[in-house]
Amino acid sequence: MTDRYLTTQRKISRLMLGTVLGAATLFSGCKKAAEETSTPEVTVQAEKVAQGDLTEYITGSTVFSPLAQAAIVPKISAPIQRFLVQRGAHVRKGQLLGVLENRDLSASVVDTRGALSQADAAFDTTTKAQVVEDRKKAQLDVQQTKANLDLAKIVNEARQNLFKEGRSEPCGYGQRSRLSARHTILPHIAE
Repeated sequence: MTDRYLTTQRKISRLMLGTVLGAATLFSGCKKAAEETSTPEVTVQAEKVAQGDLTEYITGSTVFSPLAQAAIVPKISAPIQRFLVQRGAHVRKGQLLGVLENRDLSASVVDTRGALSQADAAFDTTTKAQVVEDRKKAQLDVQQTKANLDLAKIVNEARQNLFKEGRSEPCGYGQRSRLSARHTILPHIAE
């Protein structure tokens, strides 16, 4: 088998393939007229266009679809008590569409008000009790400060008297004068 023989075989194969494809194309184009689908004929009458009143009415059934549609979701979840509009009715922005049941919301409001009044009472109790304690402490602090001031005045007067009598030094006053001044002052504070 030479190259010439292979080339001849290829040519024959191509020729046969072309013949088969040509025959298939010719036979597929030959169909009978009965197999064609028939289209319905509609008669139309044309008239001259003129301007005038509408005297003819056309009736038919159709389905309308809205230009805009919205999914309406309430801000709270509750059962619907009643609807105020019918399905498909025209509505305006802000129009009330339905009424929700409010029993559970009313109960929630009452519960919340009770919790608020309880919190207010706890706050008043805590702050008033703290205010009373703070006031008593402040009064005791004032009394203690007055007593310390009175004691300092008495000690100062006693030291000045001792200095005038010459029994103590001007700067240190000495330990003995402090003890005597304390003994004279302490009964005065107890009163």
